[in-house]
Amino acid sequence: MIIFSSQAEIALRSLLPSDRQRIDHFLPQLDGFSERNSVNHRVKLLESEGLENLYMARVSPNFCIVFRQISEGVEIVDIFKQERFENLKKAYKLTS
Repeated sequence: MIIFSSQAEIALRSLLPSDRQRIDHFLPQLDGFSERNSVNHRVKLLESEGLENLYMARVSPNFCIVFRQISEGVEIVDIFKQERFENLKKAYKLTS
């Protein structure tokens, strides 16, 4: 099951139709995600001190999805453009 945080729902509603289509096309690949899953070549574990296990998947050259595993399946935490991730990476000293 895929669940959206309120932040991810807002991000999804704000996308252009073509960008929304890319996201919608990718999401089924995360259903039943595990660390040994076939989408792993597109998924990276984000590592930072004190940060829970969050994963980032590149959906297209321009868009990323941040998600985490929960007991019900996968929770989409946020959806954003790649350049925003680069800014967050610098701010929180994330490694990917």
